[in-house]
Amino acid sequence: MPDPNLKDLADAYFDGDLGAVELVRLEAAINEDEAFRRWFAGQCRRETALHAVIRMQGDAIIAASPSTHRLARRRRRFARPMTLAWPIAALAAAALLLLTIGLSTGGGPRPDVVLVAGVASRAEGSMGSLHPGAGLRVGDRLAVARTATLRFVASGAEVVLDGPAALSIRSDGLGLDAGHVDCSLPHQRAGESFHVSTPQAVIEVMGTRFSVDVAERTDVAVHEGIVTVSDRDSTLRLHAGQRGTWPVPAKVDQPVGPATGPSIGPGFVANVVRSVSLLDATSDRPVAAYTPLVDGAVVSLRRLPSATVGLLVDTDPRVDAVRFQVYGPSRGSPNSSVEVKLPFTYPGDVSKDINQTWRLVPGSYRVVIECYEDFEATAPSGPASSVSFTVSD
Repeated sequence: MPDPNLKDLADAYFDGDLGAVELVRLEAAINEDEAFRRWFAGQCRRETALHAVIRMQGDAIIAASPSTHRLARRRRRFARPMTLAWPIAALAAAALLLLTIGLSTGGGPRPDVVLVAGVASRAEGSMGSLHPGAGLRVGDRLAVARTATLRFVASGAEVVLDGPAALSIRSDGLGLDAGHVDCSLPHQRAGESFHVSTPQAVIEVMGTRFSVDVAERTDVAVHEGIVTVSDRDSTLRLHAGQRGTWPVPAKVDQPVGPATGPSIGPGFVANVVRSVSLLDATSDRPVAAYTPLVDGAVVSLRRLPSATVGLLVDTDPRVDAVRFQVYGPSRGSPNSSVEVKLPFTYPGDVSKDINQTWRLVPGSYRVVIECYEDFEATAPSGPASSVSFTVSD
């Protein structure tokens, strides 16, 4: 006999009284509790048998009397018999849930993903449309013309697709070639995560709500929690309220552009970063013409005392560490660095003198700045900030 609370959930499910929150609890229990899963499967088979008995008894009663037979025919013109409404509704819902959790009474392998709403079609290999209840396996490629909702059995992720969209089912999550998805993911166990892979980036989550839009670029927006986005050059964390854009990788026969990093969308600049200035490495002083260094600035090498420079960030006093992610054609400096003492400078400071290793060359640059309230750089003070500028001769 299962836990009384779980039994109450199952009873409410078969009675058609289960709300959305309770349904999530029921699905979680089925996925995590082997004994309860077997008990629930048995209950579903009993419901199926009960429905068959009720139907046979009803047919026998109707056939026994001509007047009853005529009355039944008249009633079917207007409504379903009330005595059969609840088992039919319960069985219809049970069929969908059984597909979702992989408990088909035939004993076949459970699907990796279930289409729970909308219509989709396989991109290759078979004809016809897929409708709610259809099971999908890793490796399946789908096309969605309008909207569809997928549920990933193992992770519990629910993905709402806004077509036109092209995607594939992967062992670690979802491959999105084109289209828009809204994802909702319960918190995963330690060591587990869910991935959305696009042509431009890989989004990794442990439990959150986020959106991904893929066209010529990959746009990621985080509604709850934190996601990690990686491209060929770097890894960046986005927090709730942040969004990022990743460009299409350059083709093999084209030169790689200087600015290949993500751009943080407008409206999400953190108040913890007050200003960014360009430093002259030889004097360790801000360059007046580029203090502050505003987004979109054009830096002329002719106006600099030296091409060897650094960046100085003025932050809120509560900030204990700053992480720099730098994208551009510069040479002789790290792509990323973390500073844990004032002044916060890039590419770093040694005995109050910045490392004189960052030499600007003509091209486009983007600097992404993350601030933290701890020296280990694990507790963000707010959303990341960024500044872009172009260096000219």
